[in-house]
Amino acid sequence: MKKYIIALVISFLFSAQLKAQFTMAYKKVARDTSIIVYDDQGNALRYYQYSKLINSGDYTIRYNGRPGDPGVQAHLKKLDDADRARILSIVKERMSIISDKVKEGNALDMKPLQDALDGVDFTKKVVVLIFWNSGCPPSTENFAGINDLFAQIPNSQDVILVALTTDDKKTAMATLKETPLLNAQQITNSSNINTAYDVSTVPSYVVADKGHIIRLALAVSSPVTLTAIKAAVTSALAQ
Repeated sequence: MKKYIIALVISFLFSAQLKAQFTMAYKKVARDTSIIVYDDQGNALRYYQYSKLINSGDYTIRYNGRPGDPGVQAHLKKLDDADRARILSIVKERMSIISDKVKEGNALDMKPLQDALDGVDFTKKVVVLIFWNSGCPPSTENFAGINDLFAQIPNSQDVILVALTTDDKKTAMATLKETPLLNAQQITNSSNINTAYDVSTVPSYVVADKGHIIRLALAVSSPVTLTAIKAAVTSALAQ
């Protein structure tokens, strides 16, 4: 029953987020920000209040009944380690990147990155790829959490963070000025690299270890995206 409830939560979150996350035919999509979620004190939280908590990876949303039934409400719930593991299992099952080029367990082809970032030495470095677009709010909403995450990771000098966007440089830099992504190698006009990796959804996240074997490949944001990235990077650094 608990797994069923969590599955409903994942479906709820994705149904809200997928309206603002899209494929390579990029266009801005209006999102539904009318959903109300209640905290432990019974306070009604608007989208921009609860989404920040969800994006932290520390909270999820649960219902006090069957979603859609009269009187049923969505409530914010703090995650424990067991919750995170269950949700991540569901997320990986449903939202892994569908591409053999960036499939978990496969080697990441480094040539597209080396060609775009001449002079960057990827040898024995953990590589984190973030595919984003300025027209996709869930992409940029996670930047603050990613900044915090990498500030907490020891030996971060052994991690190369690469942000790829099909935006032109002017558009990308204007967005990054408002919502910075710190310590990242920025690649703009990345359509050819996205195609090389067969990644057509933003945001998407890939973590490869020091041998450049892919340890994580997730498409679309979820309540455990940041937690999953941190776990994959920490494990890769420990090799």
